[in-house]
Amino acid sequence: MKKLLAITFISLFFYSCTISDSQMKSINTSTDIKIESGIKEIIFLNNHKINTRLAVELIKKGIKVKPFSITEKVTEKSETKDVEYNLAASRYGLRIESEFRQVCVFSGNQNNDFIFTLIDIKTNDIIDIYEKRGPNGKCPPLTPIYITYANYLSKFK
Repeated sequence: MKKLLAITFISLFFYSCTISDSQMKSINTSTDIKIESGIKEIIFLNNHKINTRLAVELIKKGIKVKPFSITEKVTEKSETKDVEYNLAASRYGLRIESEFRQVCVFSGNQNNDFIFTLIDIKTNDIIDIYEKRGPNGKCPPLTPIYITYANYLSKFK
């Protein structure tokens, strides 16, 4: 009887820990800012644990990832005057934030609440905010958040 009770308890424990990607709903907040000719290149605006893994997934989707935000001074000369301005290396930037929620049972990775903010660097406008809970690494049966967001961002391509 004790063995049956123990097996039942353990089964219920693991069943309650098992959730699927479809249960992890996302919230998208898009602005009216339009993306000109798609996202072909992006830079990370802050350092986050998933940056490298997300960069790999974005590259697989055909989006170039620049590791640093670099500006270049450009001078346009005319007969009357010279105009100097800064030219950003990439048009779009990504800021990633997360808040810890729980540890993944089988892998030790973290299941966090993520917020991805896509910004038009040229105009300093927020284009899209994507919020979703997901793991920062392997956490079966859930898909890592960097794969989920790379798939989402590639829709803007």
